[in-house]
Amino acid sequence: MSTKPPKIPDEVLENNNNSSMAQNEKEMKKLGDEMKHMKTNRELEAENLIPDPQQD
Repeated sequence: MSTKPPKIPDEVLENNNNSSMAQNEKEMKKLGDEMKHMKTNRELEAENLIPDPQQD
């Protein structure tokens, strides 16, 4: 029994930009909604939490 993931056709890979956070409009809207509810670094610091240093 093989545990390898299925091979994705080259033409599918060429048409996708896998370095982006969202692949289509539906994913962009979902990501935007998720980000609306995220706290800013200042809000986290006000709650004595440590913000993500990459997000400064």
